Parts: sequence; structure tokens; C-alpha cells
Amino acid sequence: MISCATSAHCGEGAACYYLPGKDEVEASSDLVGSLDGACGGCIALHKGPIWTTSALLAERRAEVEAWGAAGYLAADMESATTFAVAEYFGMRRLSLLFTFDNPRAGEHILLTDTARAERRASGERAMIDLALSVIAACQCGAGPGRET
Repeated sequence: MISCATSAHCGEGAACYYLPGKDEVEASSDLVGSLDGACGGCIALHKGPIWTTSALLAERRAEVEAWGAAGYLAADMESATTFAVAEYFGMRRLSLLFTFDNPRAGEHILLTDTARAERRASGERAMIDLALSVIAACQCGAGPGRET
């Protein structure tokens, strides 16, 4: 599954230096919208808010459950800061995350098996292809999968 952050909660401690008082930073809506249909059914694409933390894998079960109950699709360590810096400098922003673990179900990056490694590799490839499609579309002025 690929998660596209429509916004990122600033739980990491760095975004506040660029956007003081802001708890959530939005992605560029045009870039988020450009993903519609871009996957071509290759992998599930979910859009929604994510939680950015400074200590991934250090959170307690209660925190993970609270993030999920609040509607956050995923957690990462970079998106809020990246979004905040980009907004500060007037830049467009998008975050794509390949979700290969699910701490709420007791699955995490530290667990390994062959099928999991294969899923991770194919998911990462799909995410990279999607990101390159967005970049190419931005360079030529069209959306992913559209003719120029």
C-alpha cells in the first residue's frame, strides 16, 4: 500500500521553527490530485493525514492506537518538516510512503520473512515509479498518465 500524505501532523519538533504555531502542514493539493488513477491498479493508494514523529518505533502501544483512532494513515519522521520547509519557501510538496508494516497489528520493520521482503521490494518499486511519474508530469506540465 502506498500512503499519500494529504497533511502531516507536526509531532517531530522541527516544523515549528519554520511555521510556528502550526500543528498540521498540508501537502500541495494539485500534486495530491494528480495521483488519481496514476497507479493504474498496480498497488493500493490511500490518501489522508499522517503523523510525523521524532522517534519512530519508540512510541508506546497507546500512542499508536491514538494516532489510528484520530484518522492518521501512517507515521513517519520526515513529512511534516519537509512540508513546513517547502511551505516556508513557497514550494509545492508531496509525500508518498510505502506502507509495509502495521504496528497496530503487531507487524513492524523488525519482523522479517521472505514474503514480506518481496512485498516490500515490489511496493518500493511501485512507489518510486509513481514518484517519477509525478516528477515527469511536473516538468512537462501534464498530470501523470496524461498526454502532453
